[in-house]
Amino acid sequence: MLMLKPIESYSPAHVQATQLHPGEQQYFSFLITEAEKQRFGYKPKSMLQCLCHITNQRLILEPQPCVDDVQTVSTIASTLPSRYEQAPFYEIPYDAIQSLQMVRSLNLSTCVRILLNGSSPSFNKGELFFIASPVPTTTPSTSLINGSSDFVEIVSQLLQVDQQLMQQIQDSPVPVLLHFWARGCKPCELFSSVMNDMAEQFKDEIRSIQINLEDDPNTSIQYGVDSVPTVLIFKNGAIVDKVEGAIPGDLFAKVLRRHI
Repeated sequence: MLMLKPIESYSPAHVQATQLHPGEQQYFSFLITEAEKQRFGYKPKSMLQCLCHITNQRLILEPQPCVDDVQTVSTIASTLPSRYEQAPFYEIPYDAIQSLQMVRSLNLSTCVRILLNGSSPSFNKGELFFIASPVPTTTPSTSLINGSSDFVEIVSQLLQVDQQLMQQIQDSPVPVLLHFWARGCKPCELFSSVMNDMAEQFKDEIRSIQINLEDDPNTSIQYGVDSVPTVLIFKNGAIVDKVEGAIPGDLFAKVLRRHI
C-alpha cells in the first residue's frame, strides 16, 4: 500500500477547473512547480505553478495566477492541449504517459519527469519536469516541502491498474459487481454466501468479479476502497452504487434490483 508522509498533506483540493467525468474519482492534490534542465540539475520556475489533481483516470492541471515571472515560458502550456470549461486547465490521461520517474539533481533535490508517448493527436511526444509539493494552506512560498517521490509513487501505482479488468467493466452488457474482500476477514466470510446467493438469483442479469486486497492493492487504490467487504456496482462502465459491510441478502437484492 502507499506509504505517504503524511497522507493528509495531499488531501484533495476542490477541482475548480472542470467537472469530473462519470465514474471518475479524485484522490490527491499536489502543488507542482515547473522546472527546466540546467547544466547541473533542474531549476524551478518559481512563478509557474499548477494544482495537480490525481484521479483514477487522469492528471488535471489547474494553472495558478502568475505574478512576476511573465516572461518565463511554460512547458506545460506549450506541450499539453488546453481545455476550457469553467476555467482553462490541462489534462494528462494515463494512457498518454510513456514513463514516469523521479530524477535527482547534483544538489540532491528531487524532481518529477513525465515522458508523453504521443499516442493521440492531442498529445505530442514531449517531457515535463516539475517539483511536487503538498498543497499549501496559505500563500505559496519557496520553502514548500518537496513531495516529488510521493507523487511518483502514487501515480505509478495508478498506472499499474489492470487495464483488462477496466475493459471487462466497460464492455459488459449487464451490471458488474466488483467485490473486494480479504483473507482472514470474518465479515467477508459471512458475506461470501450472500454473494453466492445473488449470483444464483440474478444469474443472467449481473456479473461478479472478486478482488482480493492483498493480491491486487492497486485496484482498491484506484477506486478508493479502504474497507472490506465492499461491492462497487458498475453500469455502462460507471459506478452507480457502493455497498460496504456484510449486509443481509434481502437488502442487497433490493439494491441490485434498482440497477437491473
